Amino acid sequence: MKIMKAATCLFYLVSVGVGSVETAQSQQSFSCPWGREGACLDYGDKVCSSFAKCVANDSVCFNSYTCDYNGFVCKSDFNNLNEDYDGLVGEYNRLVSIANDLKRDAEYSEEQVRVLKREVSELRGKYGDVISCLEALSSLDDAQSCAN
Repeated sequence: MKIMKAATCLFYLVSVGVGSVETAQSQQSFSCPWGREGACLDYGDKVCSSFAKCVANDSVCFNSYTCDYNGFVCKSDFNNLNEDYDGLVGEYNRLVSIANDLKRDAEYSEEQVRVLKREVSELRGKYGDVISCLEALSSLDDAQSCAN
């Protein structure tokens, strides 16, 4: 029985030792082709060839020759410019509204000036008539007729 236990322990030690050696060897045997370099990646890391461009997941890709010789604009920059444009359009519309209000107020004021000028002209005419009547008076009794 003692021989059987010793043989089992020896077998166990040899198998564990060999297994450990094999595990260590398999971990150390990683190799890359000539001119290439190995790398350890973390969860979520991406591998991108040195001949390619790595881009974010939410990037928008363009077909070749999508834009003219000036190039193209990134979507985030386009969105920012679009927001700026919308803001400028809103500001323009606000200023147009103010200008229209001022124009309407000016037209109303011009009409009021015309009305007041007519009234002043009428009052000057009546004032002139009263003055002429008073200058032509020969007695105080005639003054009553100038008031009518």
